Amino acid sequence: MEYLGLSLEEMVVQVAEKCQFLFRNGYSPKDIAILSSKTSEVEKYKDKFLRAMRKRKISQLNEESDLLVQIKDASDIMANHIVLDSVHQFSSLERNIVFGFNPTVAEPAVFHNLLLCLAKKHLYILKVSI
Repeated sequence: MEYLGLSLEEMVVQVAEKCQFLFRNGYSPKDIAILSSKTSEVEKYKDKFLRAMRKRKISQLNEESDLLVQIKDASDIMANHIVLDSVHQFSSLERNIVFGFNPTVAEPAVFHNLLLCLAKKHLYILKVSI
């Protein structure tokens, strides 16, 4: 699935909503990775994503909203948290569900193939409109 032309805020909200949907349907944070094409953008995405997740939890007010979702880098891949890191740092690792933010490389098809290999079940590509 590919989301094109979203603002950064819209993109983050879409991912937060999809994550909440996935949690309600049996997935856990350890199933999800959110990857950025640039290491320098990881912290920006993390802050915005955490805010969007908190808003979703407050608006839902159910048992799942009490679940404390942690977001960390790929250094501890086995823990029960959402991985938010760069594609480079995530290299050779995998999760069931992968969201790719602003995938950009010299050959886009290569990048998409890389993400496809990393996602066992679901792949979402999101591009911010400029």
